[in-house]
Amino acid sequence: MSPPHEYVDQQIRKFVKKFLNDEKDFDLTTASDLVKYGSSKGPYPRFRAQRIWGSLGRFFERVHPSAEFRDAIHVNLFSARIDRREITELLGDVASHIPPKLNYPHFRNGRIRIITCNEKELEWIDILSDFRKPSSHPIYFDTEGLYSKRRFGCDIAALTFYDVDQKKVLIIRINRFNCQDYRQVQAEIRGLAITRTFAVFGLEPFLHNLVDIKKIYNCQRMFGECQRSLKDMCAEIGLMVYKGQTMSNWGRNHLRHDQKQYAAMDAVALRYLHKDQIKRGDLLNGNYSDLLEEEEDDEGEWP
Repeated sequence: MSPPHEYVDQQIRKFVKKFLNDEKDFDLTTASDLVKYGSSKGPYPRFRAQRIWGSLGRFFERVHPSAEFRDAIHVNLFSARIDRREITELLGDVASHIPPKLNYPHFRNGRIRIITCNEKELEWIDILSDFRKPSSHPIYFDTEGLYSKRRFGCDIAALTFYDVDQKKVLIIRINRFNCQDYRQVQAEIRGLAITRTFAVFGLEPFLHNLVDIKKIYNCQRMFGECQRSLKDMCAEIGLMVYKGQTMSNWGRNHLRHDQKQYAAMDAVALRYLHKDQIKRGDLLNGNYSDLLEEEEDDEGEWP
């Protein structure tokens, strides 16, 4: 993992470039999360601050943020003060007033319920227990990452489970789980895998050693030798998903409305892809063990 300021520099420049080329979604709240994360680690080196500011300037020309937002970003990039608390709180406050973008119809009027649990909310244990009931549907599973790894090596912030029969999306925020909590969620997933299969999009290392690979179905497909994106595959079947929260801070104290909608929809979208693949007779290409073999082959090519 790159040092914080370098990491923020790399991610913002990469995503802004792809946003301007209409290749990726990028969100003002995500930009604020990244800048705030770097700022919380200390003053930005001036050359990085200038480079990030230049990149964001091109982004701002397209999305037109408020003057208050631009000013808060600027002070977090260029301030040399050692105590960063006041300026990071300022940016967080300004960003909190940005209206939500997402309101998927799937989650309106209780059609599919989104339940979010953290380290203090143990409702997730009972919900996963309910998910163990045998079903013709897999558990649609996804993860969201942290900006940096925790001390015991985990870089996952949230686990998302969608159960079609229960009409629930469960988001377990494991970013503050201690080792005991972490082992418990692993044990619960092992128990869930006794009666249920899983469907994912691409590699999901969190499931390795917890779920038999024969019980994991991969919804992702290839275009030649390139892995296709969730957004592009969904667009082909008429489902529009917004990916602007990909690089947002999934370790923040409270998830924003858009983050909850984003994480939940990523899991629900897998259901639509899976249904389409069943309809087209395209299930053999979802062999997860093939994906693992490709990953091992790639690793073998490195010096």
